[in-house]
This record gives sequence, C-alpha cells and structure tokens, in this order.
Amino acid sequence: METDSIKELYAPLALAAGQFRLITVYPRFSPPKDTAQPHNELPLRCDLYNASRGGSDQYQALSYTWGDAKDTVPLLVNGIEIPVTRNLRVALDYIRDDYTNSTFWIDALSINQTDEGEKTEQVKHMKGIYVNASSTRAWLGLPDNHSDDVIAELDRVGKSIVSTGTLELLIELASLSGENTELYQSLETKINDRLAGFFEMALQDLARTQSLITAVQAFFSREYWNRVWILQEIVVSPNIRIQCGNSNILFPNFYAGFFYVTMMKVYVISKLSPQVTHLVELPPRGDTKELFVHFQAIATAGFSPSAAKIFGMRRRYQLLSDNQSTPETTNTLAQILARICVTGARKASSHATDDKDKIFALLGMASDGDSLGIVANYSMSCSSAYIMAARKIIMSGQVDLLSLSQLRSRSADLPSWVPDWRAEWILRPSGQLPWDTAFSASGDSVLQVRADVGTSPSQLTLNGYLVGRVETLGKAWEPHLIDGCVKDTPGVAAYLLDVANLCILSDLKFRDTHFSIYTNNDHRRQAHIRVPIADQEGYGINSIRRATQECHQGYREVLEATKDSIDYLLGREAAEPVKIPTNSNAKVSYLDMLGWQRDRKPFLADNGYVGLAPSHVEKDDVIVIFLGGKFPYVLREKENGAFTFVELQEEVKVLDRSRNAECRVRQYESEGTKMAHVPNPP
Repeated sequence: METDSIKELYAPLALAAGQFRLITVYPRFSPPKDTAQPHNELPLRCDLYNASRGGSDQYQALSYTWGDAKDTVPLLVNGIEIPVTRNLRVALDYIRDDYTNSTFWIDALSINQTDEGEKTEQVKHMKGIYVNASSTRAWLGLPDNHSDDVIAELDRVGKSIVSTGTLELLIELASLSGENTELYQSLETKINDRLAGFFEMALQDLARTQSLITAVQAFFSREYWNRVWILQEIVVSPNIRIQCGNSNILFPNFYAGFFYVTMMKVYVISKLSPQVTHLVELPPRGDTKELFVHFQAIATAGFSPSAAKIFGMRRRYQLLSDNQSTPETTNTLAQILARICVTGARKASSHATDDKDKIFALLGMASDGDSLGIVANYSMSCSSAYIMAARKIIMSGQVDLLSLSQLRSRSADLPSWVPDWRAEWILRPSGQLPWDTAFSASGDSVLQVRADVGTSPSQLTLNGYLVGRVETLGKAWEPHLIDGCVKDTPGVAAYLLDVANLCILSDLKFRDTHFSIYTNNDHRRQAHIRVPIADQEGYGINSIRRATQECHQGYREVLEATKDSIDYLLGREAAEPVKIPTNSNAKVSYLDMLGWQRDRKPFLADNGYVGLAPSHVEKDDVIVIFLGGKFPYVLREKENGAFTFVELQEEVKVLDRSRNAECRVRQYESEGTKMAHVPNPP
C-alpha cells in the first residue's frame, strides 16, 4: 500500500523520456578543516531524484540481497524517514565515501515498489541500467572471521593469473564442448604448468590449504549468490567490484582466483589419493592421521554451484557481446533457467521474492530475450508466466525444454509439459542438459510449428514419431541423493541385474522375430554395460561425453565390488553390504553415471529395445520422439484415446525411425486432467 511518505518521495517518472531515479549518498565525514582534528561520523542520509537514461549523470549500480523484508530500519531520504531492509542500510553505510558524494542506482529505492505499473516498466530497462553504470558494486554482506583473508588470497593469486594471460586459457577451457577432449587435455596441461608453483605450495602446506578451501566454501555459501536478480546484475555489468565489509576486489581477479581454488582442490586430491587410499580400511596414526584428516576435509568440501553458474553465464554473455559466441557459449532463456534451477545432489538454491522473477529477471541477459517476445507483467499469475514462457521457448524450436518438466517437481497448477521453476528438485536428464548432450534422437529434423495450436494456454501441438510401447519393466533405481551409489551395493547390484535380464529378454525376442532395433550387433552385445549409465562417462573436471570402451573397465570393477550382493540376489550366500571403494578413475566414472540415472526404471520395449524411463513409467506406455528433440519421451494412453505426458525417456542409441509412423501430439486439459492426444497417422 502506498503511504503519504511514499507519494511525497516518488515524483512521477516521464517514462516516454526515459527517466529513472538515482540516489545521492552523502559522505561519512564533513570536509576536513583541520586534518589534525578527529572527524565525527555524520548520520547516513540520501537524496532521491529523477534523471534521464543516457544523460550526463554518472552513477554506480548496487548489487545486493534485500534480506528479510520484515526486518527494517529507518533511512533518511529527501529528509523523509522511510523503512528499508537492514541489509540495505548496512550496505549503504559501508559503501558511502568518506568525503565526497556518491551516486547510485539501487532497485529497492530507485523503483517505487508499491507501484506495479512502474515496476513492470522499469524492469524492462534494468539490463541497460547495469550495462551503462560506470561500475557495479556487489555487496556480499558483513565480514566474518575469514572473509578478509579469502579476498586477499583470491586477489593475490588472481592478479598473477590475469597478468600472465592464464585467465584467457581458463576461459577457453571452460567454454569447450563435451566432445573436444584433445583440446581440453592440451589446455589443461598448459594451465597446470603455469599454476604449478601455486599448486605445489598448496600441497606443501595442507593445513593452510584446508583452511583456505573451508573459508572459500563458506564465502560462496553466502545468500548473495542465491538471489535471482543478481544473475543479471553480475552477468551484464562491464565493470564489477566485489565488496565484503571493507575488503574489495576487482571481478577479473576474483574470477581468476575462483578458477584457481577449484583446480587446486582437484590437483591436491589427485596427488594425495594414492597416499591415503590404503588408509580407508585402517585406522590412521601419527603423521598419517594428520594427512588423512586434511585429505578428508579438502575432498569433502563442496563449493556452492551458484557462483560457478553465475560466472559461466557472465562468460557466455561477454563472449556474445564481443561477437565470439559459439553454440557452447550461448545464453538462451531456457539455458539460463536450467543452469539456475536444475540440480544434482543439492536442492535448487536460486531464490526470488516473487517467483515470476525466475522468468522476468532473466530476460535482459538471455540471447533470445527479444525474439521470444516475453514481456514482464507482474499482474499475471506465476503459473501463467511459466506457461507463457514454456510455450514460447518450445515453439522457438527448443523442444527439449520438455525434459525439465518432471513429475517429482511439477505443481498441480501447471500443464504436464511446463517445467515448474519453483521446484526444489529438477534433475539433469541422465546427467546432461539438452544442449550439452551428444544424443540426437530425432536426427537432423527440426520442429515444425503448427498453426492449429488451439486457444487454451494449456494446449500445445508438436509433430513427432510414435516409436514403441513399454512391454517389461525392472525395478526403480533410487540411489541416495547425497551418497549416490557408493554405499548402496545391494541397490547397484539389483539395478545392473535388472538391465542384464532385460537384455537377455531382448536377445530372445530377436531370436524369435529376427527384427533388431539395434544398428549393429556390438550395440546389442554392449547394451547391458551401457544402458545403466545411459551410454555416458565422465572425464576432466565435471565433464560428460558419450561412453567409450573405458566404461567396460568401470563396469567390470563395479560388478566385482558388488559380487556379494549379486550372489545374494541370485540365491547364494552374501556378506553384509559394504561401501564400494572408489580407487580407480574408471570405477568412479561408472558410479557417477549410475548416480545420474536416479529415479529411472530399466525397461524392454515391444520392439526389443532396452532403455531407461522415469520411475513412474508403466507397462504399455508409449515412446515418442518429437521432431527437433534430442531425447525420446513417454506418454500414457487413456481410455478415451488420449495420452498423458509422463516424462523424458532415456535410451542409449538413436532409434531406427524409418519404421515409425508420424503422429501429432496435442496437449490439452479435459475435466481437470492434463492429456496429450495422438491422432491416427495419416
């Protein structure tokens, strides 16, 4: 509700003239008359005034978290006391200059938050506001016991990385596609050579390294990194200074320092692993105990993924702005949404006061923001905003947005084909996002947008192929979200046996019918190895590619580690379940890929194909490939001839589509149930 003080404070903006509001923050002290005299700190006060975008006013933009909206303190603005969040009040106190006025754009003050019309209009221009600011001040909050040390160390190492040109190599490495392994290895070698001195220092002083990594972990766990609006603020701002308390650092040094700590952690673990592997089963003593404690602390420290995602999006945006964009460095709205909302072993950490901002706050930095034609409108419901965005994204040709609409996370107020960005868990499909995967279920086909899309917001029409029906199902594969497969030998054994048994049934079906859905006999013979991991393997630092022959070694080692559990399942005696040792790269990669297939069921299709489907798949569900889609999907037939959208269905090889009839899939609502209608093929 707009109070009298708000009305007095916010003079109307001449929107047609491109007006916005700036804040003058007055200095901490009066100009000194006698430098020998102590200075008395002045009360914090500000003035708010209308200005023209593109005018002569130089300003900084503030990037910060609002904090608890109920925890407010007074701030003097234009001589009027108004309530602001405590976090903003503290930020202003730290960032004001000692002796000169400072000019800022601050969203909570520069936009009348009680005026929905003004908020909708000003949100359209926020990208330009941050792009045109002389600099952006990213306020991370008050200091803690280690934040000053973290900033000092990141600045020290970061300056060296920037000055030697190593940051450019790091950016190139991070921009590579998943299949470019040779260049990846070449760049990794160059970078490791240049950082060898820093790495060796970290290895020689493990106590200091452990302390640094723990402090960095806490630093990047701050709430600042989880706020939706800071994505755009960090991504589009040309010049950024990170500030925590009184310590500050320029963004290039900060980014380079973050890269270093991430790679240094991997280096230290790789060097120490051979020394501590034999200590896992034995109680360490003396020096070995100290080594083991350091190793465990370093190895188990996990950096919040939010900051890394933000830095990656900034890198892609800057490359796009410099006309250096490639398919691997694009920032479409769908890609940004996936990067902030799709999770692994952690709940989604992107927060917004208004859930519609998970769409509207991202439009300014999306490479397709203008072409999609999505306009921020705070008067619409959240579900309407999500439906509108999903339709426009899919109709633009990005069919595999469907893979992010998952039953575990979908709210009842959304059609089944619309991802719910409010959800705590949206898992990466089989471990990779659509634009990162090497799969291509529909080959070179492209989406054909139909004119008969219907008038209801819940309707969607796509072209596709009906490729088979689910005939036989295994058990759901549900490893622990955090511990993964390592502590679940019975579960791993049951999953691998399920897949192997389905492959035997597939062979029997082929023997009877002589019809093979597999492109060659090798694919058939290797299916029991590749299906459990969706034909993928890990390499490098958190990278995934199509599985090679290396996965066979991983399979054999995992099979050996779960031998007792397999014997038990086959009716033989077994020992108690034990933790699977992770003492080889092949085994670690195989276990990681097993973990990414959580909440899936192995199945056998009526055409003999063995694959993975969502855990709620049922017998006789229909497998469909949409034109332009990289993944197959599952539909469920209803009594009235309609189909319910089930979810992504993952298979390990491209299906032979030459035998499949083309069909249309229409999404509509009938008596409150979301359905998909598949007409008879022409």
